[in-house]
Amino acid sequence: MRILYITIIFLLCFSSGFSQIEQAVINYGVKFSNNKKDSLNKKNSLAYEKFNKIVKQAENIEMELIYKNGSSSFENAKAMYVDDNQNLLMKLAILFSKLRGNYYAKVKDKNVILEKEFNGTNYLILSNFNKYQWKLGTDVRKISGFSCYKATTIKTYISRKGNIVEVPITAWYTPEIPIALGPKDYVGLPGLILSISEGKITYYATKIDLKANKVNVQFPKKGIKITEKEFEKLTDGTTKAWIKERQ
Repeated sequence: MRILYITIIFLLCFSSGFSQIEQAVINYGVKFSNNKKDSLNKKNSLAYEKFNKIVKQAENIEMELIYKNGSSSFENAKAMYVDDNQNLLMKLAILFSKLRGNYYAKVKDKNVILEKEFNGTNYLILSNFNKYQWKLGTDVRKISGFSCYKATTIKTYISRKGNIVEVPITAWYTPEIPIALGPKDYVGLPGLILSISEGKITYYATKIDLKANKVNVQFPKKGIKITEKEFEKLTDGTTKAWIKERQ
């Protein structure tokens, strides 16, 4: 019954003024779970101190989702560097935040492109809106004045050691903004994602502009087009060689 209610709300939003959203800009920030910091504090005080500096620097990371007429770009890690030390900390913060690449999406075609550099070559990694099997929950919370609904899924990847890793994903999306997008490649929900937790990392909306002017979405023109599976095979050989060198 609750899922039916969410669906009805979503359809009503599409028939309302919100369905006329043609362009928008949403800014996101990133934060880490206290559980990770607490575990480091108990195990290694020096590691905790270093990680705490990285967490502090991560507060300066700003990501931007630009939407226009069904197309979007999600560019990340925009920040000001003051000196070389902060520059290094920022690079580590970006690495820990799992923000390595820009994302582009076309809602009509239901596809996502991840622009990423590997070994000096630019790749355009293709995926689709059905990548994640979302489970719509019944919990509701307010974020920036919007009613948001809970959705969960599992992200699976292969670690450097060749192990299969499953990461729990929890998203909070709002049908009041009927744009099936969010941070990175988290798309396909019946509304804009305003907060999403990927394991111990959370990306959250800091500013929402649904009446943005002079918005432009530019897709990358240069790069080798490749599927996610093809890219995994490409990087797998390099990863195995990297591990072998260190054994």
